[in-house]
Amino acid sequence: MLARLYRSDVICMSCHRPAAIIATLVAATIICGALLCPWIAGSNRYNLASFSSMDGLLPPLWQGGDARFPLGTGDQGRDMISSILYGARLLFSISLTAMAI
Repeated sequence: MLARLYRSDVICMSCHRPAAIIATLVAATIICGALLCPWIAGSNRYNLASFSSMDGLLPPLWQGGDARFPLGTGDQGRDMISSILYGARLLFSISLTAMAI
């Protein structure tokens, strides 16, 4: 079954295109990040006790920001990586529900 699927035109053509391989890797990374966000994210996006307003609007790490927040923080001190991961998780749950309906 897998051999027949691999020999199909779509997969065979996609395996030889660098853009398709990169797009697949990016999509897989986003999906894995969304599924594993409670363990990957530094803080829970929806837990009000996990952020401080004193950490608001910190720049990203490469611009001299704090190492705890590699992508910086929002105006309320929420970690941007946590926001992205929990947002992706919400996006996938809404998308799967819409597809099921």
